[in-house]
Formats: sequence, structure tokens, C-alpha cells
Amino acid sequence: MKSKALAALAAFVFCFLIWSFQNDPGKSEKQQQKKQLPVFKLSTPQLSESFIQNAGKNILGISGKTFRLEDKMAVEENLKLIEMDMKTGAIWASDRAEMWNPESKAQLPDDKKARLIADNLLSQSKLLPQKTKFASYEYSNTGNSIASTFRMDTKQRSDKKIDVQINYSLKISPEFNPEFAKIPVLGGGTELSVTIGDGGKVIGFSGILRQAEEVAGMYEMIDNNAADEQFRRLTSNLKDVKFSSVLGYYTAPLGTESFLYPVYSYSGTATVNGEKIPLRIVNIPATTFNKFIPPAKEILSRTAKTFPQRRATVPEENTESGDKINTKQPLYFKGGNGFGYTPPQASWKECGTSWIGESGGLGGSRNNTKGFIDKLSAEGWAVNFNWGDGNAFESDWRRDDDSWVDATDFVFYAGHANMNGWTLSNPDDGSLSFSEVGTVPENPGDLWGQQDLEWVVIAACGPLQDAVLATGGGSVFERWDGAFDGLHQLLGYGSVTYDNEDEGKKLAQYCRDGNTIIDAWFRTAREVQPSSNTYGAPDGPAIYVGVMYAYNTSLPSPHNDHIWGRGSVAIDSRSPNYYVAIWTRC
Repeated sequence: MKSKALAALAAFVFCFLIWSFQNDPGKSEKQQQKKQLPVFKLSTPQLSESFIQNAGKNILGISGKTFRLEDKMAVEENLKLIEMDMKTGAIWASDRAEMWNPESKAQLPDDKKARLIADNLLSQSKLLPQKTKFASYEYSNTGNSIASTFRMDTKQRSDKKIDVQINYSLKISPEFNPEFAKIPVLGGGTELSVTIGDGGKVIGFSGILRQAEEVAGMYEMIDNNAADEQFRRLTSNLKDVKFSSVLGYYTAPLGTESFLYPVYSYSGTATVNGEKIPLRIVNIPATTFNKFIPPAKEILSRTAKTFPQRRATVPEENTESGDKINTKQPLYFKGGNGFGYTPPQASWKECGTSWIGESGGLGGSRNNTKGFIDKLSAEGWAVNFNWGDGNAFESDWRRDDDSWVDATDFVFYAGHANMNGWTLSNPDDGSLSFSEVGTVPENPGDLWGQQDLEWVVIAACGPLQDAVLATGGGSVFERWDGAFDGLHQLLGYGSVTYDNEDEGKKLAQYCRDGNTIIDAWFRTAREVQPSSNTYGAPDGPAIYVGVMYAYNTSLPSPHNDHIWGRGSVAIDSRSPNYYVAIWTRC
């Protein structure tokens, strides 16, 4: 009996030790700490004068003189341009007479033939980074630019595709590690795009010629639950937040970062003024390679009695001149480029920004808008206002617009939006809806463009969704036609987008270079945003940038508007009868 008792006791102790070992929290924690992911070092492309000359010939068929301006090298011939950033490896090429032209009557190849044209271009011109043992560029999706028109008198609408876009993205190689290959690469910094127009002619190319050249190190993963808590703190000021995240690899879109690193990419919705809005996508570090840095909190100091200290000293009607041709001009080397040229100061050129940043869980909005006003201020523009978070009053856009938004030529907003409007702060209801700008121009009759406002950019998740892009998008014309009381252009997105710090400064710089405002905005979005997101219709999965503009057909179209001093600007149409919307996939 004694031996049996000892045997039973020994068996019990053995089982207890096994159970304890398997359920030891310290062991579990150690196993979690050992889970690691690689961070990749990105190559710096070797670009040269001969490379850009060959690329210009292969892409656009141009062979002009090569110019070097600071860190950029370019070839321009008529309205065909190829430009390279020698520091980052970013390349931009476009036939500016054909890209995003709503008058295009292009006969486009089908998607299969367009893909073949793009594949051949990349292989022949060495524009596709060489495959490494870590990663390779592969075909990802096909998109289009779409032009739509709407006539107010007949209520007739027409839609047409004006180009085909073939996109390629970086993917981790399964030959390196099958598990890591399942992790998607996110963001616009690792995508290449070929744009094809009439008759299969290549009319555009964009991308950064970088590749994952080595593993910079293995870094411990941050627990997804810990990242969730960080996201909850970011969005603690929002109501009814629902969110999800995906693990992915990311690098900044400008090419200034030299690493491809893991992040948790957060998407979700919140309730504003009783309506659900999609949130701009936010990335939080997924490994110890980089730390999560909470954004600084905005100090609320503005009151309802705060008024602008500076206004235009020259009436706009004395400076605005309509160009009946209103065409694009060569960008570089004609005196129109921003390099080495300081325009005279002119206080009648005014810009301003409103933004929702830290209060909405967006760490990028503050610097995004700052980049916009810094670039235009250096161009001689007065900065009328720069209101963020609790200071970004909705009333600036409606009942007090004569003192704020409509007393400014160019306004840039960054924050959250959906197809119906964008979020702002109290007083009022905390969002600007299409129903609050009127159902037709001049109703209520004193909003955007009656005074100064020419151009508005909404860097958010809308408000230009439309059924031509995705099911459930409604009609952009029916929602926003009442905003045009002299306003020239409403620019934004037709999908959910990523939070970032880059849109404002890139847009302003490309405008300063002499691009039309539409070209500058579309190029900015193409370089900053990826071509896809994780949302369904009407907010994804394809990401579209867009513009809506309006004019009276007896007056010049504002399609080719430039910022003041950098090209032609159409005169105001306060009773427009013709509307145009253009979108292109990012």
C-alpha cells in the first residue's frame, strides 16, 4: 500500500509540474518576446543623366536637354515632362496634354492589352527594380481615370474612362520566408504606376525605384492588444469608435525613409453629429524598431469672438484676370518654376487651413496643413488662419465664412470626412454637410466664392465618392452643386485614405512649380496614397483622388487654373450651368 501511495504521489507531482510548466505566465511572456519580424533596408537607386534621357525616350518619346535643379533632374519637351529626385529615386513622367484631360476622346486598350504594354515598358526601360532574395515588384491592380459631366439645364450626366492605369507593388518573397510573405506591404511608398492613353500610348509613369536590399535586423513584435490600447487613447475624444487592424509593412511615401518596417494599420468608424464617418487610416509600430510617439495636444485658446487680424489690402477684382484660353504651359525653364525664383509679396493672395488632428486621433494633420501654408507663405501669400482641433470652428465655413473661408483664396483642410461632408468643431454641430451649403448655387447665396474663395482641398476620406467609382457612392453632383457660388474647384478623395504629413507641402510646391492645381493635387495623391485600402464600397477598396468644378459655359473653364502668379486663372462663374468631376486611382 505504501509503495502504491508513493507512486500515486509521484504521479501527481509529475502532472502538476507539467501543468505548471505549460501554464507558466513567465514562459508564455518569454515566448511572446521571442516572436520577431525583420526590418528591411531599402536601396538607394543610382540615377544619372543617361538614365533620365533613356527613360524620357522610352516612356514619352522625348529627347530634350537635361536640366539639373537642386536635387531634381528633368527633361521637358512641349508639355511632356520627366522629372527625377536624385536623393529619393522618385520619378514622375507625364504627357500633360493628355493626363486627366476631360475632353479626351481616347480609344483605350482593354485591361489585358494595357497590362502587356506596361510590362513591356518596365522591362525594356529598366524602370522595374530588380528582384532580390527578399522581395520583388509584382502586378497589383488596374485602375482608370474617369471624367463625368452634368448639365444643370437638361439634368443630363455622362461618364467616360479617359485612361488605363497599371499598378505594381512590392511584395515580400516567399523564397525568403513563406510566413513573412503573407504580410502585405502597405502605403504609397512602394508602388509603381504606368498610365496608358489613346491607342495604347504611354502617357504617364510614377514611382520610387527602391528595393529591399538586406535585412537590417530582427525586432520583437509589440503585442496587438497593446497597440489597440494606443489606438483607443488616440481616438478617445471620438464617439462610438469601431476599429480593426492589419499587420503590414510600411515606408513613408516621399522616399525619405530608408527602411521597410512592420506596423499595425488601423481603420474604423466613429459617430459625428449622429452620422457614421470612416476614419483616416493610422499606422502604429508593430515592433520595437520604432516607438509609438503620441502626438502633442492642441491648446484650445480660440473663442467665438476671435476675428482675423489681417485681410486683403487689394480688392481681388482688380487682380483677377480671366484667361479665355486658360491652357497649361511648360513648367520648367520658362520662368515659371519655383526654383531660384522669389515672387513679389502680395497680401491679396491669401491661404488658410482648418484641421482635425489630435482630437480625432490623427497625428499627421498638424504638419500636413503646416506644410501647405509654409510653402505658400514663402511664395508671398498671406496666411489668414490656421485653426486646428477645437479651434477649427464649423462656423468659419458657414455663418462666418465672409470673415474666414470665403475671405481666403485657397483653403486646405485635413481631418475626417465621408461623402456627405467633413468634421469640424463647435460652435454649431461639429460637421460641415452638403445640406448646409445649399441645394443649388446661390442658395443660401452667400457661401463659397461669393467673395474670395477659389479652391478648397479636403485631405480626408471624401467627400467626392460617387456611384461611378463604387456602389453606394451616390451622385457627387447632387450633393455638392450648391457649394459653387463662385468657387472654382472642390478637390478631395472619393475613398478612405491614410493619415500623413505630406499632402500639403507637396501640393503647394507642385503649384509653385507651375502645375495646374488639379495636376498638382492628383500628382500629390498618386505619390502619397496607395492604390487600395481595406474598406468596402463606397469607401474602397480602390483609392481615388478627385476634383469637382463648375462654370457657366459662356465663360472659361477653371479646369486649368493655377495659383496666382503661376499661370492662368479663370474668372468666377457665380451662376454655373455645367459641372465636371474627374477622378484617378492613386
